[in-house]
Amino acid sequence: MGYDVLNIGETDLGLGVENLSALQKHSKVAFTSANLKEEKTGKTVFKPYLVKVANGIRIGIIGLLTSDVPPYIYQELNGFFVEDPTKAAIETVNGPLSNCDFVIALAHLNHSEIESLAQMVPQISIIIGGYNRSYAFPQLINRSIYVQTAAFGLSVGRLNLGLVDGRSEFVDTLQRTLIRKNIEEIQKKVEDPKYANESEDLKKMQDILIEQEKKLPEIVNKNSYENFSILLHPTIKSDPEIEKLVSSSKDRLK
Repeated sequence: MGYDVLNIGETDLGLGVENLSALQKHSKVAFTSANLKEEKTGKTVFKPYLVKVANGIRIGIIGLLTSDVPPYIYQELNGFFVEDPTKAAIETVNGPLSNCDFVIALAHLNHSEIESLAQMVPQISIIIGGYNRSYAFPQLINRSIYVQTAAFGLSVGRLNLGLVDGRSEFVDTLQRTLIRKNIEEIQKKVEDPKYANESEDLKKMQDILIEQEKKLPEIVNKNSYENFSILLHPTIKSDPEIEKLVSSSKDRLK
């Protein structure tokens, strides 16, 4: 599917850190967590961050785990601990990620931790959540865009970004894209002879949409984003090999 990195959440720890480390050895996707650490050394268990370069723009990706780990899962953390996520983020963003143009946080954090992260680490451009397993409409918290999709494979989230080097302000362009699409579809009908009787009404509708588009914020020399939540149809069949992996994990959890 083209994934680069997977952030560790607290439920992932149910099988124990050793099992996660064994899975990492066989995975092409990097596991990341900047605040899951060894008690003896204080070192991170997995990669704390990843840096990707896209069209000359350096993008840092940091993984963060909530401090609010349930007791029945924390008992699996023998020899490990979860550091305050905001503290870990400040150290990482101001340290190894300080030369990045943009930073994305994969944040398995509760809402108060998300708020703290956005306020205390304004260098983070995008926060992708997942802690409470529910869809959240994109929102701006301080200078960070916060997005989240639903759990259990009900949907796939897609965030399209238009990044401008040296700019920090973001503009939501989804409404502009949808209005432009409607204008184009109406224009096709205006030019189609079978809609000749409706052409006057279609042109009025088109004029209204054009006026709406003019009132939207300008996007020249600004970063832009469009967030989509794509529902997956329940009849889509699972891959047999993946089904076996899921089933075996469930048996081990029992």
